[in-house]
Amino acid sequence: MARKGKYQVNPTTVKIVQAALFTAIIFVFTMFVKVPVGIGYIHLGDAFLYLYACMGGGWYALLAGALGEGLADLAGGFAIYAPATIIIKPLVALPFVLLSRREPKILNLKTGLTNILAAVISTVGYFFANWVIFAQSDAATSFKSALVAAPGTLIQAAGSTVVFFVAAFALDKVHMKDRMLSYTGRPAPKKAN
Repeated sequence: MARKGKYQVNPTTVKIVQAALFTAIIFVFTMFVKVPVGIGYIHLGDAFLYLYACMGGGWYALLAGALGEGLADLAGGFAIYAPATIIIKPLVALPFVLLSRREPKILNLKTGLTNILAAVISTVGYFFANWVIFAQSDAATSFKSALVAAPGTLIQAAGSTVVFFVAAFALDKVHMKDRMLSYTGRPAPKKAN
């Protein structure tokens, strides 16, 4: 057990609590802070998924993204998208987890560029999801309909990127990544000399 002050802290318990907290944050910012567009909506949940993945959420971040955003689809009347979301969101978070693991700050060149990769993964993933979903009603035009929906996904990714940049900048000022990692028993990444 990691020692924090006079209290014993179980790192596994801390990781589970952090995952539950971020699952709830992702759900709230996906479900309630959104702008309806065309066939779906633009939300801020992805930005918090990116943040958690960069702050040392590790594999728990993949689960938080799948659960938080998948449940928002179910609760928000977009249940048909929930299976795709449960697959796509962990894939979107995975590059953040892998590339930010050894970075001392949340916001850096790697995570900045990873937002582009996340937009591509999300757009391609939802393009194929829309193609399959639209094919159920009209197979002849499903490809075109999925193509028309793609810009909405790109706008969603752009909005999440802006929120991520602003929040990551602020969280880096208060060393949030170091703080979150200190409770999990994992050492914070060393700053480059």
